[in-house]
Amino acid sequence: MTEERSLKNLLFSISTLEDLREVLSSRSHFQENIRMSLFSLMGSMPVSKGAIFLYNRRRRGLVLEACRGAGLPEGMRIPLTSKTAEVLRRQERIIMVARPPRGLATFLGEASYVLDRAQTVLLVPLKFGDGLEGLISLGPRFNGEAYTESDLEILKVMANYIAIGIHNQGLMRNLERTNRKLRKQVAENQQLYTNLESIYNDTIKAL
Repeated sequence: MTEERSLKNLLFSISTLEDLREVLSSRSHFQENIRMSLFSLMGSMPVSKGAIFLYNRRRRGLVLEACRGAGLPEGMRIPLTSKTAEVLRRQERIIMVARPPRGLATFLGEASYVLDRAQTVLLVPLKFGDGLEGLISLGPRFNGEAYTESDLEILKVMANYIAIGIHNQGLMRNLERTNRKLRKQVAENQQLYTNLESIYNDTIKAL
């Protein structure tokens, strides 16, 4: 019976990964993609409380991007130093809030007002390359059982998918911003050229 349940969980997880791939490769609204990714991940465990925070270097913190069941206000921010961000990036294992790894106890204590409200049991760092993209918070499972090693491995794979999607979406948004600036600059240059041409023509007529 246990093997049958494990097989069903594996097949469901594979299906969820495929859904994640489609959602994250979509060019639709970024926040909606993140929200759907969170829902897919939560459904695979399943859990009733979850959230995704994105790392904002400019604001020096983790900013809430998507939430379900955790009752966190939109835009909530958890302060995060660059040193702690590096510690999170280096984490190879999923973080058990009840048993914090070395170097994160202070951060978890400072973030307890958020984690307690969301009933956070696990924190899954979202990493890409040499950078931290964000953090996933997950509450207890619906059935009250502890997360298994198999669950944790599946979560790591899903987190990698989401981190890559967030990074790629960020690149696309930056590219779109750059393109808008270039188009604006081209339009300004075209207007400048038109003005110069008009001045040139008026000069020729005057001569």
